[in-house]
Amino acid sequence: MLFSILVPLYNTEKYITECIQSVLNQDMDDYELIIINDGSSDNSGVIADNYAKKDERIKVIHQKNRGIFHTRRIAVEKASGKFVVFLDADDTLKTNTLSRLRDEIQTDDLDMILYKWERFYESGKKKVGNNLFAHNTVFEGDSKKYLYEKILKGSSLNSMCLKVIKRTCFNLKEIKTFPSITMGDDLVHTLGPLTNAKRVKYLGEAFYNYRIHGKSMSSVFNPVIHQNNKFIFELLERYLVKWDMDSTLYKTLLNQRYLKSTASFILLSKSKIKGKEREYVNSLKEVRNDEIFNEAYDYIKGLPVLYKIAILIIKKLNHNIILGIKPVITKFKIFI
Repeated sequence: MLFSILVPLYNTEKYITECIQSVLNQDMDDYELIIINDGSSDNSGVIADNYAKKDERIKVIHQKNRGIFHTRRIAVEKASGKFVVFLDADDTLKTNTLSRLRDEIQTDDLDMILYKWERFYESGKKKVGNNLFAHNTVFEGDSKKYLYEKILKGSSLNSMCLKVIKRTCFNLKEIKTFPSITMGDDLVHTLGPLTNAKRVKYLGEAFYNYRIHGKSMSSVFNPVIHQNNKFIFELLERYLVKWDMDSTLYKTLLNQRYLKSTASFILLSKSKIKGKEREYVNSLKEVRNDEIFNEAYDYIKGLPVLYKIAILIIKKLNHNIILGIKPVITKFKIFI
């Protein structure tokens, strides 16, 4: 079997039919569809089961809620395809996705392919993502450092849903030891396969339809994200050594990446703090006292202006003032 399409499922009864149908509508059939129902309390699991009864290519696994991070790991463990494709339960694949990926894999002997998304809104509006590299660029050997550098500079390569990955590239034993990641889980899952893949190709084509709806637009403040950011910083430190990139230049990029993540977490994200004010202030104090943050602060000079201002506010202003600033920023971010 060539492809395993892996769908983590949690309370998406409104969209799961469209998601599954986009897989069944593919113009090739050398695949299995594995759906991991992560403790849904709505009819999502029932809908998936009904599809599985009609099509033997569909497997549905039900489990108690474990969160997206370990659900994805479990999905890879259950997969039998040579390559895996991740698909979120509220999104869809374009009809020619698997056939195009098959052709590229067979032509260029690839371990991984990166591709683009097309966002679609409830209003009917659509938007295709920008090219990250030149179309048809192949990365191998030393040229893979361009991919690693892109990871250090931002989140554009994070999404697991914008990759097809040879299953043997995953290091599941390593992932199994990690804590459950709330924010940044895509990046943590990406690092091992991207490092292990010998040949990676970038296609400037949009195969993935990414739905933007109400739940995509805002969230509630989660204090756990600070610990996630610290874990990712320390994990990337280890990967810099693996990549033979533990020089001053790349350590600078890593520290600036951490500062940008912290600025987003405390100030610049769309997360709402109403009802979470105490947790928010405690997280702010925790960040200010954190050794990683205070050491990374020395790298503030190279940050874009918006992030620099945010970090200065986090570092310098009274927490009550920041408590008043955050809701204003959140409201502005949601409506732009």
